[in-house]
Amino acid sequence: MFWTPKAAPATVTLLAPATDPDGDSVTLDPDGIDLRREADGLLFLRLKTGELLALRPADLHKPVGVLLPLDDRWPARRANAARLRARLMGLRAPPDPLTRQQRRRIAMALRALDGREAETVLRAIAEQLYGEERVGAEPWKTSPLKAQVVRLIAHGRRLTEEGYRALLLGRRPTARRRRDD
Repeated sequence: MFWTPKAAPATVTLLAPATDPDGDSVTLDPDGIDLRREADGLLFLRLKTGELLALRPADLHKPVGVLLPLDDRWPARRANAARLRARLMGLRAPPDPLTRQQRRRIAMALRALDGREAETVLRAIAEQLYGEERVGAEPWKTSPLKAQVVRLIAHGRRLTEEGYRALLLGRRPTARRRRDD
């Protein structure tokens, strides 16, 4: 799936031709591109390093710069551009807004939600996420993994209902507080 730079400023970087390229200018290596898709007059690319880029097809083999609109999403765009520059130039990149553990939890939450929406029983979801051996190691009725799968499904629901917007804008989704009913 590709997002547009307007919808996901923390995810997609809009590139433009460099107007005054110098010796350190960056051009995109076609071998470093995993996937391409054209839409709305733009070429959307996914680099092997994971970045999502958008540019006009004619600019693909030119030295490129980053186009950062001065809008309310400026901080997310600037941070993403800094990470992109570092990776393309082989420098140490600033940290991503999400840790590896947070990314893993989001992926697991969405997988758990997909399973639940396909009417898969909790135990089968747990076996897919944690393995049959680990799930079978203790009684399912009182298993902490059962409770974890329920929490992952709830987290996946929050993400799909509202939290993904925060991620696309470069923010962490806020945790929903439990209601004491």
